[in-house]
Amino acid sequence: MKKNFVTLCMSITAFVVLQSVSFANESTINLAPGSWSVSTSKFDMVVGSAQSVFTVSPTVEYFIKDGLAVGGIASVASGTQMNAVLSVGPAASLHFWQDDHLSAYTSSSFVFGNITKSNNLDLTYTFNLGIGANYNFTSWFGIGPRLNLAVSNATNVELGLINLFVYL
Repeated sequence: MKKNFVTLCMSITAFVVLQSVSFANESTINLAPGSWSVSTSKFDMVVGSAQSVFTVSPTVEYFIKDGLAVGGIASVASGTQMNAVLSVGPAASLHFWQDDHLSAYTSSSFVFGNITKSNNLDLTYTFNLGIGANYNFTSWFGIGPRLNLAVSNATNVELGLINLFVYL
């Protein structure tokens, strides 16, 4: 299941990148009020735990001020010592630098969900804080690394990379 999902994500990314090549001169993204941002992240490294966690976190945000966006996040996680977890919560990001094809941002979110560990149902919460940079192929698509710090009552501390952005 994980391999199929990763293959699908990579196929979609390759398609978008190939479609974006013809629009390479239109790389400045719109971070003005009234714009939307849709992104997804993938994380799977846990520090201080003997488990491996695979997490995908799609985010939708609305720009309320130049470079400042607020919205929501849905996070799906699965690990070696836990069943799948669906968490939702608020998210915000600040895009603080942009130059031609490059942009940099910081983001945060706080998500709540339920987790089943050792046949017990527990409430889980995670605070995410990240900083990243994007290479913007067009005015609506960028990809780049994001260093994310996730502090959770379920998985301790999680570090991760890989981020895809679509700007509407």
